Order: sequence, then C-alpha cells, then structure tokens
Amino acid sequence: MKIDGFLRHEECLFWHNYCKYAVENDSIEVGLKVNNKDMVRVDRKYYTIYQRFHWMNEVLALARKNFQEDLYFQKRWFGQIMHYCEPGQGLEWHAEGRISTVSVSINITPDVEYEGAHFQIKDQEIEVPYMSAIFYNSSAMHRVTPLVKGDKKSLVMWLPCKEQLQRGNK
Repeated sequence: MKIDGFLRHEECLFWHNYCKYAVENDSIEVGLKVNNKDMVRVDRKYYTIYQRFHWMNEVLALARKNFQEDLYFQKRWFGQIMHYCEPGQGLEWHAEGRISTVSVSINITPDVEYEGAHFQIKDQEIEVPYMSAIFYNSSAMHRVTPLVKGDKKSLVMWLPCKEQLQRGNK
C-alpha cells in the first residue's frame, strides 16, 4: 500500500534535519543478515528514533487495518532513519520477516537531491517519491539500489505482531 504525501514537507524537513543532531547508531542491531550468513553492519548511516510521535499512531492504525494484523511498535524504538550519503551505498535484497510483520518506508528527501537509492520490492513496480510512504509485508524481498549522487534519507518502521514481540524481538 502506497500513500503519496503521507508526511507534510515540514515534517520531512524535521526528520531530514534530525540527523544533524542525533547520534548515529553503529551497533550490530542495525546489521543485516543476508543468505543466512553472519550479521554484518550496513553501509549507510543509521539513526534510531526512541520517542513516539503523534503521526506514528496513524502509521500503526493504517497498518493494522490494511494488513488485518495485531501489530505493535518495537520494544525499544519507534523507527530508524537510513541515510545514504556516499556513492555506492545501498541495501542488498533482504526481508525483515524475522523481526517484523509489516514494514513502512517514508521518503523524507526531495527527489531532486539525489540519484539512485531507489526502494524496490522484488517483482513489483513501485516508486516512493518525496513525502510518500510504502507499507509492505516484511517477508517481501526488497532492496535499495546504490546511491549514484547526492544524499538520501528514509524513515523506516518495523511493526511486529504479538508473537514476534513475545519471542524476544529486540
């Protein structure tokens, strides 16, 4: 499910600028496991959002309604900002089915400020322009193509079901 104009320009600008003041999260908790190999750090900057904001309630309500799942926020955080700032940075094909039931990605960077770094879901044609949100099943294979130039930031949320939280999802 894609929603164009999900966040207003001012909201995107707030989150885009948030990275200037936030501490980068370089822990392995933001690692990526590909093809059942060991967890590796990702090749982008990562900022964790530990506070809940009002618009996040709308994200949760929309995800619950459209995916017919009893979803929750993560135990310790509410979202992540992924920051691609060096040419070649991207994200290989992967899925988050182990940690989440529904994932949400919101493009918080104006399209004219970057080339590449496009979000893709395998076997689907989608575009996620500035201010838009994509809600998708977390078990769907997806990636971010390598950044060609500029600077791109996306706000990502992982919404697990109760069983995932009970399994000790951190």
